[in-house]
Order: sequence, then C-alpha cells, then structure tokens
Amino acid sequence: MAGTVIMLIPVTVMPIVFDLLTQVPEGTSPTAASTSAAVTLAAMVVLALRATGAWRLWAPVLGAVAGCIAASAFGIYDFERVLAADWFGVPVHGWPGFDPSFSPQFWALLPAFVFVTLVGAIETIGDSVAVQKISWRRPRAVDFRAVQGAVAADGLGNLLSGLGSTVPNTTYSSGVSGIELTGVAARRVGVCIGIFYFALAFLPKLTALLLAIPNPVAAAYTTVLLAILFVLGMKIVVQDGVDYRKATVVGVAFWIGVGFQNQAIFHESLGGWWGSLLGNGMTAGGWPRCC
Repeated sequence: MAGTVIMLIPVTVMPIVFDLLTQVPEGTSPTAASTSAAVTLAAMVVLALRATGAWRLWAPVLGAVAGCIAASAFGIYDFERVLAADWFGVPVHGWPGFDPSFSPQFWALLPAFVFVTLVGAIETIGDSVAVQKISWRRPRAVDFRAVQGAVAADGLGNLLSGLGSTVPNTTYSSGVSGIELTGVAARRVGVCIGIFYFALAFLPKLTALLLAIPNPVAAAYTTVLLAILFVLGMKIVVQDGVDYRKATVVGVAFWIGVGFQNQAIFHESLGGWWGSLLGNGMTAGGWPRCC
C-alpha cells in the first residue's frame, strides 16, 4: 500500500535524525544540543497549534530561526562557514560519460535498482494521493490522472538524473508535511520554491547559511515534519476502510519494514546484496505492494 510506504519513510529516516540530535562540536556545553533542539521543536509546535494567519505559515522557518538563535548562544552555529562562502558562484560538475560495456557489476546491481525504483514509484503514488487529500478546502475524489502525471514526471526526472550522472530524483514527502502544517498548497508557491532552489546553486553564501544550521536544530525541524508524515500515511491507509485483506498487507508490510530497518530480523544471516537491499525499511516493507 502507498500509505504503508509513506509510514515507513519516518521509520527509515528517524534513526538518522535521532543521531543528529546529539551531534555537536567537541567542547560544546552539554546542554547545547538539547536546548537548541527543544527551542526549535517548541517554536514550531506552538506556532503551528496556536498561531493564525501569516505566523502559522512561517511556523517551520521561524522554528528553525529560533533554534539557530539558541544554537548561536552556545557557539554551535558555524558563522565562519557563512563568512567564507562567496556571494555568487557557478556549480562545478564533471560528467563521466556513458559506459555501454554492461559489465557483470551492472547486471548484479540491476535487480536492486529495479526494486528500489518500484518502491520509489509507490512512494510517488502515495505522495500524490496525500497531497490531493490535504490541498483542497473541500474533500474531492482523487484525480488519478494527476497521479499518473506525477509518476511520469518522477520517471522522467530519474531518466534525466541518470543521463546527467547525478543522484536519482524523487518526490519528497516532507513537502506534503509542509502543506499540512502551513495550509499552503498553491501551485505558484511551488513554482517559487523551485526557482529558489535553482537560485541556491548560484548563491554559495545563501547555501552556506542553510548548511551551517546545527544538526540538533535540523533534527528537531525534521522530526516535526516526519511525525506529520507518519500520520498522513495512516490516513491514506484507513481512508476507504480497513478489511482483513488490507489489515494483513499493511500490518505485515509495516512491521517487516520496521524489523529489517532496526536489524532485528535475520540480520546476521543476510549479507552482501540481500543485506544492503533489505537493510532499508522502505524496500523491505514495500514488497507486498510490488508483488
């Protein structure tokens, strides 16, 4: 189920996020990480629950800013990185070209890439359904033509990424959480965000400003978005009711994903290719839908 894969995204990512909560430079005050994370979390939650109008719209950004201010008081915000960055610059990237030899390594990795791509497509379906559910003021039936368009765009993005020798592209479920949190779902806002991301490639100073955000602040910020995302996945699962078939597929898939993600299922027996493939909760838990 698409909702199951969305629920497994936080399960997969949260262990990494929790590790970031305590990652601060050596010699930092013992309370620096906890205070910075707590300020970020409290600001986002309070603004999301109590604020109205523009204050609620800016809840994620203001939460991160509040956390960075708290982090600055402990000296863990990297101002030197920001000061050292240039105002303008051009991305430097070398294209390695094509290798049409189809070596044994290619065929060995191909099944894993196909499987992961299928799981990614399921995630795209789930994101597309979820964003439609929360974007309209009044409930509407899911437009599956838009879902097909999202999957096609995702596939085209992956194709272009492969041709450009960059990391694969996909839909990012955090955007769904952002819409749920702020209530903003206008297409023109998405276009503006896309332009902003494009501009970041040529503005190293602004990029450094974001990259300098301390890990505890980034972890607290991400925790709120992933928590919302998990609940949205649950809503997709139960939106049309739950019979014994859906309960079986969702329950088994979810807990298999949790088990493999936490290395609690056959961890010592699996190694190499299978260990790498099933070590991720999304790929391990996405098999029932792929089948």
